[in-house]
Amino acid sequence: MRILVATILLAFSTSAGAAGVWFEPVTPTSHSFVKVQIRGVAPDACVPRLTQVARQGNVIDVSVRIPPGCNGISVPTPWQASVAIGVLEPGVYEVKVSADYELPRRETLVIADAAPPFHVTSSTVRVTGGETITLWREADDCTTQSGVTIGGVAVPVVSSDCMSVTVVAPPHAAGAVDVSARFGEAMLTTRAALRYVDPAAAPDESAFERVLIPLLYDGPGAYGSQWVTEGRIYPTETDQPLRWMHDVVKAECASASCEGNIVELMRFGNHPAGLLLFLPRDLGHVETDLFVRDTSRENASWGAQVPVVREPDFVRERTMRFPDIPFVAPYRALLRIYGVDAASSHVRVFAGDRSRSLTLSGTCGFDVTPCNSARPAFAAIDLLETFPELAGRGRFSVAVVPIGAAAQRHWAFVSITNNETQHVTVVTP
Repeated sequence: MRILVATILLAFSTSAGAAGVWFEPVTPTSHSFVKVQIRGVAPDACVPRLTQVARQGNVIDVSVRIPPGCNGISVPTPWQASVAIGVLEPGVYEVKVSADYELPRRETLVIADAAPPFHVTSSTVRVTGGETITLWREADDCTTQSGVTIGGVAVPVVSSDCMSVTVVAPPHAAGAVDVSARFGEAMLTTRAALRYVDPAAAPDESAFERVLIPLLYDGPGAYGSQWVTEGRIYPTETDQPLRWMHDVVKAECASASCEGNIVELMRFGNHPAGLLLFLPRDLGHVETDLFVRDTSRENASWGAQVPVVREPDFVRERTMRFPDIPFVAPYRALLRIYGVDAASSHVRVFAGDRSRSLTLSGTCGFDVTPCNSARPAFAAIDLLETFPELAGRGRFSVAVVPIGAAAQRHWAFVSITNNETQHVTVVTP
């Protein structure tokens, strides 16, 4: 109860900020029931709650308003609205979001065809074009395929057989486009089938999944330790190499290339504050592993596994809890907190009946999303040094509460290290 009260008071003290807007699900199809989530902070207790949706063609207006006659105390108040848009036909939509106390937002919503007449792989290409893509469909008979257009532009066929045709994607502005092809006598179109991406722009959330690598480090540590990180990432459902696509990730690469069928994560060099990768959502299943160990004491401990964090484990506003963290010798406990949207943010850390506020420093300013960076916002604290009044008193639960108005996501973990053996235990939320 004490944690809950403190969290509410801290949220009330947060100044009014820009709204956060996102869609659920992240990658909707023509079978999905789509919602738009809106978060903000009102300057007083009168928060927007009356919702309205109006559609004209491919333009959807979403508004959230304050009830008439509302009178509230002048205390900044967080609010959130979930507005149902419904099931939509395949295509590209412009969603205009307006709410009292907030600046209007324009968001692009791409609805993929849940039952396309043919499939496109790879479905994500650069705006410069030049990449090979394959159109394929399952059919009982052999049909000649020809007349391919991408975004309304006719493209030459490189090769074809009874079930597939290969073409080279032409240049196109960023966004989703339709792809059409003639299969025998039938001219078929798959709506929003190909996504063009600008490698210099912030990653499109609906086309790429953010993946957090919490720790990459090769070097000395406390008490004469020598740490090394080992890990790799690779797709298991395709023989295509991993494609990072974005300049922000390539800039972090410490070797000649960070692409391939199997990528050793230390190719990116040391990133003790973590690294963000952006995986095309059309890659299918991807395996990851990450391991940290002290090579100076290999006879005492082989090391510990550190999770590579995928999208479902990111936290927007929920409390992250870590039970039974020791505040006694010979252990040291380090809490690492990540803002995976890369923008600066605030959190509150609780240990037992004590708490501290903490700022995560990011590449972008507060509430700036999307942030075009491969480096997460980050903060790390030694729990014994931060809460010296708890030292020697046993074990306590630790909690991390994200604070703020925008739709930023977080993750955290605690590493517990024995000062004598350097044995590491990793505690995740």
